[in-house]
Amino acid sequence: MNPGNPMLTVPRWIAVMCMALAVIFAARPGLAQAPQPAETQVDVLRDFTAEKKKLNDYVEQMREKHAVAVKQAKQKAIDELKKLAGAEAGSGEIAKATDTWSQVLQLAPDDNDAKVYMRAIGRIDLIEKANKQLTVAQTKPADQQILWQGENGMTIRRQPDGKWQELTPQPNGAQAQERIFTELGRNAYEIELQSVSGSTDNIHILVCRDHILRRYDADRRWTLQTTGHWVE
Repeated sequence: MNPGNPMLTVPRWIAVMCMALAVIFAARPGLAQAPQPAETQVDVLRDFTAEKKKLNDYVEQMREKHAVAVKQAKQKAIDELKKLAGAEAGSGEIAKATDTWSQVLQLAPDDNDAKVYMRAIGRIDLIEKANKQLTVAQTKPADQQILWQGENGMTIRRQPDGKWQELTPQPNGAQAQERIFTELGRNAYEIELQSVSGSTDNIHILVCRDHILRRYDADRRWTLQTTGHWVE
């Protein structure tokens, strides 16, 4: 030992430990660096895109189920109205029965049972009214119509400037959701629309005689949004 040099008085075991730590850190440089993110920017954006698509697919599935459920509910309402109309007519309540059969024609303008009843009581005017509604829905070319109404309450109306306004009812009496669309193409059977730039989602819709199909710009697959018909 050299008492004149204090560095030589450090215990030997401390010196050995320092040398061992130096060797470990030299072999594993990652231990001496700041922790790195688990994912890169590309990974995060890719995961977000995949999750968004999954959610969009789920929404489309719910829309399809909703359209089917609405159609089933409509048929159930028609069946119940027919039973009620039959009971009213059977008890001699002709005015009530006529009103109930009129409601059937509102829901199903081509219902044969309702038309048979109307002919029996001489209300041909109500049959003609139903026929007119059916004609508008079935035979008037799409490129001549301006107002489409869905069974979910949604409406699509052509505006004076040529654009189309979609209004979708919201729950609890909230203000209807509005989207504006421009035309991409049309023929006698359907009109294709695209949401205007600046919308939160770039949406395409295909307005057909008795239903509407919808897809997002990044998805080539059309899905059913709702059933309905042209009213003007």
